[in-house]
Amino acid sequence: MSPRSYTHKKLRAMLFQRDGWQAADGQWQARCAFGCGAIISGRAATIDRYPVPGRFGGTYVLTNTRLACGPCNWRDGGKYVQPPHERPKSIEKLSKRESRLIEGLKARKRKLDVEGRYNGHGIRMDLL
Repeated sequence: MSPRSYTHKKLRAMLFQRDGWQAADGQWQARCAFGCGAIISGRAATIDRYPVPGRFGGTYVLTNTRLACGPCNWRDGGKYVQPPHERPKSIEKLSKRESRLIEGLKARKRKLDVEGRYNGHGIRMDLL
């Protein structure tokens, strides 16, 4: 089941309720999601598809959108930002062969350090 896609008007109202506040005059306001500090309200707020932009297949669903001011949203240019849970981890995402190679190199360095052949700076002590 795919997430529900909304019309822009309804989605903008839902985003203001999720990310913004209601001012004393009854108008909904929010801060730009890019952190520029601009307070946006009404039609001045643009809907930014984040983290998956439209050119990468991002849709207008509540979980893939945020409010932004026009200049920040246009400057963004549809860059894809990987969410933290999708970013590769350092050693865990390497292939088994690569991780074995790295562990072998570390073990060899430890062995050379223990034997006293190297002083930690890559200089052989028995040649001095």
